[in-house]
Amino acid sequence: MSIPVPLEDLAAEVARRGPGYLLTTTEGSRPHMLHLRFDVSPTAGGVELRAPVSRTAARNIEAQPAVTLLWPPLEDGHSLVVDAVAAIERPAADGAEAAAVLTAVKALLHRPA
Repeated sequence: MSIPVPLEDLAAEVARRGPGYLLTTTEGSRPHMLHLRFDVSPTAGGVELRAPVSRTAARNIEAQPAVTLLWPPLEDGHSLVVDAVAAIERPAADGAEAAAVLTAVKALLHRPA
């Protein structure tokens, strides 16, 4: 069962959940996952999330910018899933080697039926 999350409500939902997972894809189509804390900001076009990332994640994003973000279920049993388009910022504003700048496209709460 899936419940759409309006993008204007995404910042509050991410704040409620804390760190989540960034899933990218390697050149060989293997998944790569990072556990991250995201900074969320509203933009004129929707919502932007930022987080420092590893070299592997940065390379994956540069090759394939479509990514997924995942927050495991809370007490209500729903996971938060966000589809996003990512870009890499070098160097990151916080001094890290690279940061992912993710533009949310779609968000939903999901639980098994």
